[in-house]
Amino acid sequence: MKLPRISGLRPVVTLLAVIYAQTSPLSAAGIRVVLPRLVPPRALDRANALDTAVHSVVDVAGPSLAGALMGFVGSIATVAVIAGIFTAATICVAVIRGETRTASAAAWPSQAFLRQALEGLIEVFRRKLLRGLAIGYALNMITWGILVVAVPVFVAGSVGPGEWESISGLVWAGVGLAGGVGAIGAGQLRIMGREARVMTVCMIGIALGVGLSAGSNITGVTLGLMLAGLMAGPIDVALLTLRQRRTDPARLGRVLAVSMSVNMSGFGDPDHCQALTRRTKSSNSDIPESNRSRSSSAGTPASRRARSVIARSRLARRLPLASVNSV
Repeated sequence: MKLPRISGLRPVVTLLAVIYAQTSPLSAAGIRVVLPRLVPPRALDRANALDTAVHSVVDVAGPSLAGALMGFVGSIATVAVIAGIFTAATICVAVIRGETRTASAAAWPSQAFLRQALEGLIEVFRRKLLRGLAIGYALNMITWGILVVAVPVFVAGSVGPGEWESISGLVWAGVGLAGGVGAIGAGQLRIMGREARVMTVCMIGIALGVGLSAGSNITGVTLGLMLAGLMAGPIDVALLTLRQRRTDPARLGRVLAVSMSVNMSGFGDPDHCQALTRRTKSSNSDIPESNRSRSSSAGTPASRRARSVIARSRLARRLPLASVNSV
């Protein structure tokens, strides 16, 4: 977003972005700590499924709403609307009642913030279950990090000029909606006690979906990725439910915060994908002239393609996962 030349505006926006980045893990972990205290244990998987499905829908609708607002009212008004939405969300969270401290939480002494963070990190890597979930899900995220870069580049070489950006966004929107459907289905399956098996089967499904899309056309890639997104929804629900059930409530918040950070370590920062995407320019030199002219006729040099890939990466950052809000 190109900011108007208003004195002092850029530092303010930068500060807001830093604050948002630092507090997002707290809110993402916080809501998932509160959920087990608001619903009966037998309904925990369904509550997590609803939470995941809502994130999927919102993460698809949010960028579209932002684009519409930017086009009609401009950047300043759009940021004001975002601030209003955050204010409404704060009020909704503030009026939540019924949460009580568990006995273990009451017995757990108050400690310094950094010490609590360190203990959360130690807890995750000390326990075999939490360690395995964190590493396994980080590896799962690596595949999505690669796809976030590979899919727009593939689409750019397969469609006409001026079309690949929109088509890439539609592909990822379909993946996100499929993830929401999968999450709702996981809630109906009642996966409590069977989380590990559900995750295993769904990860195999993701591998099949990605494998089927390899070497295919845009339709095949879209269907394969939607299958992968459909399988990703139950994985998120199962992973979160298992962590909530098997973690001491007194330590659940710090464990979830650390786990979410470890989960996303496999995804990487889409901004760093720009260097990789720039290499498509040199790789195009190895493509026959008849094919290269089709992919480059849009007049989009590597830098412009990289910027668009990064933009689509931000949209896709949560769509197939519905969680990072990652679980």
